[in-house]
Amino acid sequence: MRLILLFVFMILVPSTLLQSEQVAYTMKDNSLKVSIADLYTNCCSSYIGDYSINQEENTIRIVITDTSSKRCRCMCNIDLEYTVANIQKGKYKIFVYLDELKKFDYPKDIRRLISRHDIELPKECLEEEFQGKLKQSVCKTTNSVISRSEMKSEIEVFPNPSNSMVTIRFYLKERNDVEIKILNFLGKDLMTMEYTGLPEGVNTVSFSAGDLPSGMYLGKLMTKSGNVSSFKVVWSK
Repeated sequence: MRLILLFVFMILVPSTLLQSEQVAYTMKDNSLKVSIADLYTNCCSSYIGDYSINQEENTIRIVITDTSSKRCRCMCNIDLEYTVANIQKGKYKIFVYLDELKKFDYPKDIRRLISRHDIELPKECLEEEFQGKLKQSVCKTTNSVISRSEMKSEIEVFPNPSNSMVTIRFYLKERNDVEIKILNFLGKDLMTMEYTGLPEGVNTVSFSAGDLPSGMYLGKLMTKSGNVSSFKVVWSK
């Protein structure tokens, strides 16, 4: 009987138990930084942030939304950091929400409150326009949601488009050295990354766009044993 109850509990446990994010608040002068650590999300998620300030109710609402309509076949943990600058002096109640919207291919519109916090900004601020800015980290840990056999013929690129770091996820049937090249559509080699001694199985590597201008680029992944795979990546700065 106990085993049956345990099995039912495991089926009914909501996915939010996998969401172990931690929210921290930092205040400096008249700026507020909200740090969300270890947000469990799809590997291809691409978040934007928005905020609203109600001076009469002394509330600040920050909404983080995943705008990527593509879903990779893996989940991972990322960090988000949202900064609101030029907040006027006063005491505020802060609400931080995560949005999943149907227009970005989620099953239904869901808004989840992940944190509520009280702050006080003691300093006067010049009458300047409010500013908000969001930073998203690359995947820190990755969990596959597909079988190894499904992964063998695929290369996943996320986030794609990317405005800073891009992550490549691929399968190796044996321990190997890997070279990744980024080329323009004329075939000119723009970037080359080399990785030695990667293990058999699913591998994940990340690199920066560097000084490349915004646009679409071709990628080639070549192993020392002679296998070549192609992919596309879009940088949007």
